[in-house]
Amino acid sequence: MITVNRGIITHNKGKLLLTEKDKLSFWSLEDYKIVNEKKLENSIDVYYTQLMKIEHLLLIMDLKNSKYFLYDINSDNIKSIEICTKTLLNDFISQAINDNDIILDARDSNSFFKLDKNSLTVEGFSSILLRKFAPHFRRIENELFPGTHNILYTSNNSETILFHYRDYDQTKSEIGVYITVEEKKITQFEAPEPVAYVNFFTGFKDEHNTNVCSNVKGCLVADRIVLCYQHVLYVLDYGGKVLQKRQATENSRYWGFDNLNDSQLLIAELDPNDPDKMFVFAYDV
Repeated sequence: MITVNRGIITHNKGKLLLTEKDKLSFWSLEDYKIVNEKKLENSIDVYYTQLMKIEHLLLIMDLKNSKYFLYDINSDNIKSIEICTKTLLNDFISQAINDNDIILDARDSNSFFKLDKNSLTVEGFSSILLRKFAPHFRRIENELFPGTHNILYTSNNSETILFHYRDYDQTKSEIGVYITVEEKKITQFEAPEPVAYVNFFTGFKDEHNTNVCSNVKGCLVADRIVLCYQHVLYVLDYGGKVLQKRQATENSRYWGFDNLNDSQLLIAELDPNDPDKMFVFAYDV
C-alpha cells in the first residue's frame, strides 16, 4: 500500500501515476517510492479533473477551469493544449484513423477533434470527414444517446464501452456494455445501487457538473464489470450478478480506481485521519 497526496490515479507501465494540483507523480509499485515527477504549467482543480487514456497518451482535463494537458508516456513529454469547445469533455469516444491521428468525439456538442500524436496538438475535425474515417461515431451516438447514456469506460479506439443509462424521468439507473464492431449493446441491467448525476468527488451538482456526469466510476476487467461508488465497490458479471462487494473504511470513501491487470485493480481510498492523504493498494477481482 502507498500513502500519497489526494489526487487522480491511473496505471502507467507498472507504475502508479498520480495527478495532483500542480504536477504528475510517478510511484514504483514494487518499492512504493517516487521515481519521477513532472510539473504542470498551470495548476488544476482535482475535484473536477478527469483522465482519458488514448494509446500511449494521457489526456488530463480540468473541467472547471477548461484546462487540458497531453502527456506522452513514451517520451515523458507533457504539453498544455487548447480545445475550442464549450462542452465539458468528460463524455467522449476516440478512434485512431491512421498511425498518427486520433479522432475525439465530444458527443453532446457535435464537436470533433483530431489529435496529432507526434506534435501533441488538437484541432477541429470536419463532420463530413468523420463519415469517411470514423463512421462508428454516428452509430454509437444513435445507440448511446447523450443525455440518457453516460460513458464510464472505453477501451482503445472505443471498441468496448461501459455506460450508465437513465431515462428522462430518472426512474431507471442501468449499466450496460456496447461493442462497437458489432454495433449493439451486449448487456444492460439495473445498477446494484442508484446512480446520481452529481460530481463523484464532491457529491454536488453545479455549473461544472451537468447531466453528463455520473456519481460512479467504472471499468472492465477481463469478463467482469467493476463499479465504484463513493462508499462501496462492486464486481459484477455481464448479467449484473454481484460477485464481490467491498465497503470503504468507516469515515472514509473511495477516491478512484484503475485497471492494474486482468485480475487486479488499483484502488484509492481516503485516509480517515487525514482527508488530504489517501491509500492506494491492489485489489484482487
